[in-house]
Amino acid sequence: MKYIMCVLPLATAGIISLEATAAPIDLNDFFTLDPEVVIAPDGMSANFSESAFSTFVTLINDPGLGDLNVIVPNTSTFLTFNYEFTAAVGDQDEFSAYLFDSDNGPIFGLLETFRVSSSSSGVASFDLEPWQGLVLGLQFELIDLSLGSIDSTATVSNLALTQVVPIPPAVWLFGSGLIGLIGIARRKKS
Repeated sequence: MKYIMCVLPLATAGIISLEATAAPIDLNDFFTLDPEVVIAPDGMSANFSESAFSTFVTLINDPGLGDLNVIVPNTSTFLTFNYEFTAAVGDQDEFSAYLFDSDNGPIFGLLETFRVSSSSSGVASFDLEPWQGLVLGLQFELIDLSLGSIDSTATVSNLALTQVVPIPPAVWLFGSGLIGLIGIARRKKS
């Protein structure tokens, strides 16, 4: 029984060996010309509403144009954000997020796309590992495809770079060896 009580915590810790760290990205550093994009003072969220004058309502971060937020991915890095999209009834509107290589811009350097065309909410994630070493840009867009009503809205929040950090295997080897030595010392005493 004592053996199980010593090994059980180590085995449990071995199963749960990844830790995620998140670095929030301030949306105040993004650029928009659209008054329909309202960014919270703390930079943690942005609200989009359709425009009566434009098909596209855009919020962009393009380091190639001098924007402040530079996204350079490391190993096991994900770009995550929460979204909420409410589509107007009968419209063909959509909400999109585009990840691009800032050296080539959002049109020619497009790497990944996230798109929803019906009312939904959740967490979106881009795996940045294939793009290590690139300076990345990000663009959010509310698109009015039907030119119908202007009732669609979108919200982006909690934009962050999340990195999964594996705990080195040497820690687990050291821990199991230490438990073994404690067990041997207890046997010799009895």
